[in-house]
Amino acid sequence: QAQVFYGRWSIAEFEAEKGIHFYLGADFGFSQDPSTLNRMFIKENTLYIDYDAKAFQCEINNLPALYDTVPLARDNIIIGDSSRPETISYLRNHGFSKFKGAEKGKGSVEDGIEYLKSFDKIVIHPRCKSTIEEFRLYSYEVDSRSGQITNKIEDKNNHHIDAIRYGLEPCMKNRGRMKALTDNDFNF
Repeated sequence: QAQVFYGRWSIAEFEAEKGIHFYLGADFGFSQDPSTLNRMFIKENTLYIDYDAKAFQCEINNLPALYDTVPLARDNIIIGDSSRPETISYLRNHGFSKFKGAEKGKGSVEDGIEYLKSFDKIVIHPRCKSTIEEFRLYSYEVDSRSGQITNKIEDKNNHHIDAIRYGLEPCMKNRGRMKALTDNDFNF
């Protein structure tokens, strides 16, 4: 019950319909933290996560090969961790020209979590083993003395979840505005 997304996600096989709009998000890591990429789409009020990539100690020059394991990654906008502008620049210059840094700020983690919880369901494809593992482990801290679940989220098991939040950032900012997002909605 300490799971952040307890009862809100499931694992199922599905395929994206032709012409669907994909959202991609990336989180950078190196030694203890992995570099991750997730691809997802929204249909009605359900979030579908259909591909992921993950690598520990991934050198910057190996990120393009990691990202190429996610279909259409070079063709879509990817929003990633803005704390590494040199990595974003490298990726833009190596075939990922639509890579953009996330607009992180105070409360962005909590806002992103609440946005993810606003979906009726989150469905993860079984091939996304790393993402599934994070959804199982991503939890609120539990008070060691009382055993009560707190409202503070543990800062671990969150690299795919961070990538998902980043990738969906335009949707969060666009809530209430009913229009399709295009490349013009981003500053490259």
